[in-house]
Amino acid sequence: MIYQYTSEVKSVYIEWFNEVQKDIQRSDHSDLMIEYLGKADNTFHTLALIYHLADNQDTNIIAKNTVERIVLIMAYLYECANYLYGDDFDEVRNVAQKIIDRKSKFNNKNGFSVGDVARPKIFRKLDRELLESALEMLANYDHIQKTNNLGVKYAKYKWLY
Repeated sequence: MIYQYTSEVKSVYIEWFNEVQKDIQRSDHSDLMIEYLGKADNTFHTLALIYHLADNQDTNIIAKNTVERIVLIMAYLYECANYLYGDDFDEVRNVAQKIIDRKSKFNNKNGFSVGDVARPKIFRKLDRELLESALEMLANYDHIQKTNNLGVKYAKYKWLY
């Protein structure tokens, strides 16, 4: 059976599609966000078919309310992707890369902490929460490991390589 949209339903889809295409053209998206947006069209059609079949439709015409529901779901998924891949993620990733680039400054045998990384000579005043997130990212990707040692205020880390 071939499933299809009516012209009224197609107009809802086309409106959504055009908005996604405009969003893709924005230059401030991370590469991961652009990749997500590039897959959104296939996700839309897949979800529309799943919801259509779940509603036990005996017809091959996908209903307008199903497509409107998918538009809302896609908006939710966009917000999730933006949270994961948006500007904040890039900022944390960029700071993590800067820490790796300056690894030699943090090669203390006792480890290093957010306080060590936050020194003005190493980084211009960066938010400590951002630095903590970057260190957590490095730990999650096995660049560094939390030690059992504590600095004055913060946990200590050591390089794994």
